[in-house]
Amino acid sequence: MECRRLPNGALTIWYVNGDGNIFYDEYTVATMGSFRFDTENAVLEKIRIGGLDALLVDRYGYKILWFSASGEKLYQLDCNLLTRDEVIALAEAIENSR
Repeated sequence: MECRRLPNGALTIWYVNGDGNIFYDEYTVATMGSFRFDTENAVLEKIRIGGLDALLVDRYGYKILWFSASGEKLYQLDCNLLTRDEVIALAEAIENSR
């Protein structure tokens, strides 16, 4: 597992093994500039993470995007190691740990 904080305040944590990967990114909205996210040919589902609106993207694994309650942070969890329910549970655990 590796962790890196970028000069613009973004935090990236990643875990990679022979079976797949898990990436977690945390962006400060005021300093991140533009954000692009490819959803072409993906299945999109609106869900809730820790009581917050989130978007679950099913394409080559699962990705979850959600904003902090204040709207100051954008969180992205990207995983091709876990099932849908497991990646949602991981996002819930991350959100509930704040």
